[in-house]
Amino acid sequence: MGKQRKLVGSSTTKGGVIPTNLSDLSKHAIGELSLIKEDAKIILWYVSVIEAFNIMQLPPEASDHCVGTLTQLLRYGNLAPLTDEPREWIQIGDNLWQSIRNRDAFSNNGGITYKLYSQNNDVEHETMKMKENTKDDN
Repeated sequence: MGKQRKLVGSSTTKGGVIPTNLSDLSKHAIGELSLIKEDAKIILWYVSVIEAFNIMQLPPEASDHCVGTLTQLLRYGNLAPLTDEPREWIQIGDNLWQSIRNRDAFSNNGGITYKLYSQNNDVEHETMKMKENTKDDN
C-alpha cells in the first residue's frame, strides 16, 4: 500500500493513517472532509472508494456516467424502466404496492402505473408493459 502518514488538521482526524501516493481527487476529498471535521475512519472510507474508482482511469465523459449510475444504485434506484411484472412489485397495504427495483416507486394498481414518493406530486408514470393486462389478471 506504500508509505503511510497520519492525517492532520483537526482533532477528529488524528490517528487516521492514509497512503501518501493519493490521487488529486482523494487529496481534495481529504481537505474538504477535514474542513467539516469528518471522522478519520469515514475519511479513509471515502478515500478508499475514490481510489478504487480512479483505478479505472476513465475519461471524463465515462466518469460522469459512472458516477450517475453509482449514485442511482446507491439510492436503490432503477437503471432500466420499471415494468408491470408482478415479481417487481410487493404489496405493502390495501391497494398499495412498492417496487422492489426502486424503493421510491409506489403503485395503487399492482405496478401498471406508479408515483415516485420523492417527487411529492401527483405525476403518474407508466411502467413498461411486460404482459397484456386484462380484466382477468390478478
